[in-house]
Amino acid sequence: MEPGEEVMLDFNGKLVNILMISISEPDSNCYVTCTVEVNGSVMNFTMVDKAAAAKSSGSGAVQENVVSNPTEEQVTSPIPGLVKMLKLKDGDQVEKGTIIAVMEAMKMQTAIPAKRDGIITYKIWPLV
Repeated sequence: MEPGEEVMLDFNGKLVNILMISISEPDSNCYVTCTVEVNGSVMNFTMVDKAAAAKSSGSGAVQENVVSNPTEEQVTSPIPGLVKMLKLKDGDQVEKGTIIAVMEAMKMQTAIPAKRDGIITYKIWPLV
């Protein structure tokens, strides 16, 4: 959709009116912010601009963020996948073995335990 375009969609008998208000230019990580109005409510969505990603990386796919040499302090996933759930919040105290996150890959979930006692500090690495 382009800014100014409006569509009416039928979701199981319920009509939804969507108006595209604006789309930002891609940032350095190929993300754009879309501002849309859905049934009168304004919402913002951030997503990958596949065309910009294809130009920058040559493949069109989002580049993965891999920690190649994790320290003893870092907890990393044993599988590539999505973080399905964070079980604790930043600043919570944790004991070794406590489940701190759940990863999902190919519809299978894997629990990620704490390596040692400590305090949770989640850090989301930016895509490069």
